[in-house]
Amino acid sequence: MDLLLGAYGAVVQFFPLIVAVFFWKQATKAGAFAGLISGSLVTLLFTFFVPTPFEIHAGIWGLIVNTVLLVGVSLATEPMPEEHVKRFVEGSRSPLEEVRGA
Repeated sequence: MDLLLGAYGAVVQFFPLIVAVFFWKQATKAGAFAGLISGSLVTLLFTFFVPTPFEIHAGIWGLIVNTVLLVGVSLATEPMPEEHVKRFVEGSRSPLEEVRGA
């Protein structure tokens, strides 16, 4: 069971990145890497080396650090050009949205 929970703690570190990619245009590559790497390291630290504070799962602590750094670093760095972001967002729409005119 510990192995399964540890694996979920590591996989959940992709969640803030996926949400930011599709819903937050100010997210940057530097913020994504900072959040993903730091969240994964915190999860590993609390899973194998240090007991977690307040008996909260290591993956949750990693998720908190991940989200804070994703937002903080993204706000501190220059965002991608608007044209690039717009092209990515429009390219990720489903064909059904285009048919409906959304």
